[in-house]
Amino acid sequence: MEESVAAAQVWRHLASLGCTRSVRRVWVDGAQQYGVEIFQGDTLIASGHHEQQGLANSAALLAAMRILGPPDRRR
Repeated sequence: MEESVAAAQVWRHLASLGCTRSVRRVWVDGAQQYGVEIFQGDTLIASGHHEQQGLANSAALLAAMRILGPPDRRR
């Protein structure tokens, strides 16, 4: 999956806060979906699920930013 510049910036910010992510395929009602989970240490802080991996990624990023705050734009 190719990420946008903004998504890459947010992932770098989350990594600087000790976050990791897990991407997996799941089956929901017979349809394949992607699950993106973001952890800080051992704690699940955000997740996103969608049929398209990019949208699952975006949902997880938005949820994580609500909890941890967005990256500093001054950098």
